[in-house]
Amino acid sequence: MDADISTIASILQSVSNMSDQFINKNKSVMTFNSNVSYHLKYHLSSKLDIPVRENIENT
Repeated sequence: MDADISTIASILQSVSNMSDQFINKNKSVMTFNSNVSYHLKYHLSSKLDIPVRENIENT
């Protein structure tokens, strides 16, 4: 019975680690997209002489 419990515990730990990695990857992708859109917005606005509205939904 103890072996079963430790096996289940290690499986749960693996799943937990995988979900943490998945969340961290998504965070970095979101940050990258946010940075790209920020730079594009300011680059284009300076080229086209359009006032830029600040990004309200800052995460």
